[in-house]
Amino acid sequence: MRLIHRRGFTLIEVLVAFTVMALVLGVGLRIMGNGLRAGTHGSDYTRALLLARSRLAVLSAQPDLSVGSDSGRFDQDFTWTTTLAPYPPPDARISPSGRVTPLLATVEVGWGKGRAQREITLTSLILSIRQ
Repeated sequence: MRLIHRRGFTLIEVLVAFTVMALVLGVGLRIMGNGLRAGTHGSDYTRALLLARSRLAVLSAQPDLSVGSDSGRFDQDFTWTTTLAPYPPPDARISPSGRVTPLLATVEVGWGKGRAQREITLTSLILSIRQ
């Protein structure tokens, strides 16, 4: 009787190959997940920045502003808070005229929940003109 020598993989070689493949796939999936998460954070940050800029534009378009705070929601995910405070001139000898009042406008836009909560703050100088 003649013995046939077959060439192939042993069980240990197959198990080692599967283990290496599982490790490589696990690391690859983690890298992809981190990349997707970073993309989402970047997208949310960009959206929050645009919302804050639009809120500043709304404030600057109003003719008669007064000192104080206001807040609200853009949608289900993003909230905003605006604060208007008197802006002291850098030189104490300069005083604003009665018609034009400089105000320091601060807009805070927040999103996320729990540990993933984020916030962006924009500050601008707005001139309120009384007619």
